[in-house]
Amino acid sequence: MNLADNAVIVLKEFLEVRDTYPSLKLLKLETGFVITGHIDFFCSHTDGKKIKDEYHIDIKIPEDYPEFLPVPYEKDGKISPEYHRLVKGALCLGTPSEQWSVFNENKNLLGYIEYLLIPYLFRLSYFDKCGEYPFSDRAHGNLGILEAYTSRFGIIDKGVLADLMKYCLVVGSSINKRGKCPCGSLKRTFQCSNHHDMLLFMIRMPVRIIQAELSSMIQAIKSDEQLSKRC
Repeated sequence: MNLADNAVIVLKEFLEVRDTYPSLKLLKLETGFVITGHIDFFCSHTDGKKIKDEYHIDIKIPEDYPEFLPVPYEKDGKISPEYHRLVKGALCLGTPSEQWSVFNENKNLLGYIEYLLIPYLFRLSYFDKCGEYPFSDRAHGNLGILEAYTSRFGIIDKGVLADLMKYCLVVGSSINKRGKCPCGSLKRTFQCSNHHDMLLFMIRMPVRIIQAELSSMIQAIKSDEQLSKRC
C-alpha cells in the first residue's frame, strides 16, 4: 500500500471517529498520522456497576495501516507506567494475535478504539473505583502470551501449543483438512475437537504475528522449565 492510499483510508475512517468522539483531532506526522485528544466513555459492567471516565490519548497510526495496527499512548500520567506497557510506554491492549482478531471483526479506527482501547481503559477505571478488576488479569510479556493461548483454547500441554503454532507457520492458510492434526491424536485436522478452534484462529493471523508469538511462547516454556528445575 502506498502513502496516498493510507492517507485516504485514515481520513475516511477518522470521520467516523470524530462523529463519536468530537474532541479528538487528526494530525499528520512524518511517520504517519496521530489521533490525539481526550477519550471519554460511560460503560456498564455485568455486575451493574457503571464507570464514567476520560483519558488523554495519542493513537499513532503507522504508514502501513491497516496491515499494521495503531499504537496508543496515554499522555497525562494517569495510568501507572508499570501497568501493561510496551516499548517506549505504549499501552499493551492484549497479545498481538488477540488485537488482530478483534480488529478484524471491526476493521476500522472506530472499532479499534471501542473494542480494544476502551476495554483497556475501562478495566483501569473500574479498578480505581471498585478496588478490583472486572475480569481476570494475566502476566505481561512472554508468559502472558503463553497464558493467553492456554486460557483461550484450554490447551494445557505447552508442547502441543508450540507444535500447533509451528504447523500453522509452515502450512499457512493451506491446511490440509484431510491431514492429521499435529497434536498426535491421529484425527484429521479439522476433526480434532481439542484443537480445531486454535487452528482456525491461527490460519487467519499474519505470518509475522505467528512467528513472534511462537518465539515468545518458546521463551516462556524454557523459563518455566528452568524455574521448575530450581524448585
